[in-house]
Amino acid sequence: GSNAPPSDLGGNTASGAPGVGAHAKHVLGGSLAPKVWCYECHTVPTSVYAAGHVDSDLPAEVPMNGPMARTASDGIDPVPAHDFGTLTCANTYCHGNWRTRKADSPNQFAYMDSVMTGANASPIWTGGSGEAKCGTCHHTIPDPPAAPDSLMYIPQGHIPQPNISCGNCHLGVVDDEGKIADRTLHINGKINVFGLERRF
Repeated sequence: GSNAPPSDLGGNTASGAPGVGAHAKHVLGGSLAPKVWCYECHTVPTSVYAAGHVDSDLPAEVPMNGPMARTASDGIDPVPAHDFGTLTCANTYCHGNWRTRKADSPNQFAYMDSVMTGANASPIWTGGSGEAKCGTCHHTIPDPPAAPDSLMYIPQGHIPQPNISCGNCHLGVVDDEGKIADRTLHINGKINVFGLERRF
C-alpha cells in the first residue's frame, strides 16, 4: 500500500535498517499524525532518471525542505537537519521545535509562563515507536514520573494538567484517556483549542 520501504534498495525490511527506519510510520501515518508526503523530507524527482535521483550514491539525500518540518511559530523558524551518522533529525516543528506566546494567544489562562514550547526532540530514525512517545515532543512532567498515573505530557509553560483532561480544551483532538482521537488535528501546523484552529 505504499512506495516507501520496506523493503529498501538492499532488500532490508526491518525498521532497524537505515533505508527502512520509520518510513512506514511517516508515509502511511500512525496513531499520532496524518501521513507525511515524500517531499517533506526528500526532493521528489520529476522522472526516474532526473539528475540527483538514481545517478548519485546512497544513502538518499534528506534535505527536509517541506513545509511541515519548517512550520514557523512565534519567532521560531526551524532549520531541520538530518544526521546520517546518528540517524537523527533535529530542529523540526513536527517533533517539538515550536513556541507560542501568551501575549498572542486568545487562551491565556492555559499559560503559566510567557511562552509555551515543545520539547524539540531529535528522534532516532531507526529507534522504533519509543521515538514518537508523547513526552518526546511535549515535556514529561514530572520527569522522571513518580507513578504512571501522575504523568502529564504538556508543553513547557502550560499549566499542569493530567492527560485525561487534555480533551476538555483540545476537543476532538484528544480523548478522555489522553490519547489522540483525530490524528488529522494533531501535528498539522495549527493549534486546536475549543474546536477552533489557528496558526501558530
